[in-house]
Amino acid sequence: MGFLLGYFIDELIIKNEKPAQNIQTITGEAIQEPKEDYTYTTAICNQNKECIDVLVECSGGNVASLTPTSKLIDLGDDFEDFRDPQEQFCE
Repeated sequence: MGFLLGYFIDELIIKNEKPAQNIQTITGEAIQEPKEDYTYTTAICNQNKECIDVLVECSGGNVASLTPTSKLIDLGDDFEDFRDPQEQFCE
């Protein structure tokens, strides 16, 4: 029995040996997002410290759509937005 098991395992290893560059895993493909089309959420704020959450859809490095996902929220005088004000959508 051990001989047969060893034989089948050796055959399985030999048949499945591939160069490292050709190996693709299911997990790696499942979590990899295409660079051209993607979606994310962010908040857009004004100088009055009022913000709204939006869904940003990007296609080919450009904004395809901005969809509000919340109402306008007043965050008060203590709010400081530490994000880069020059940051662009879909860079």
